[in-house]
Amino acid sequence: MKELEENRVEMGRNIRKFLALNGMTAQQLADALNVSKGTMSGWINGKYFPRIDYIEQMSNIFGITKAELISGKEEPNLDLTYEEYFILECYRKSDDTTKEMTKRILNYEEMLKKGVYKKQ
Repeated sequence: MKELEENRVEMGRNIRKFLALNGMTAQQLADALNVSKGTMSGWINGKYFPRIDYIEQMSNIFGITKAELISGKEEPNLDLTYEEYFILECYRKSDDTTKEMTKRILNYEEMLKKGVYKKQ
């Protein structure tokens, strides 16, 4: 739950950053998206995430990728869904033990094919 909150706050910071970089106010962006000032405030303050369609519209307005808006980092064009990108961000923020377990799970099928593991 803490990661979700951190991601909302990070996205809020990114919205503020791209507003400033584009010389826009929060009200101008809210008007462009046809949302209320309260809704925009909730996104900017990290209280909740915008729906994916609003993330897409904001990324188009700012001329950036959805990944840049969500994480602040430019990502290679992997054509990830929002959910896939969220999982990737959670992985990046996890500790080394969790990353190692995740890698083992993701590589399990490949290891089965190579005969390293045997199906039970």
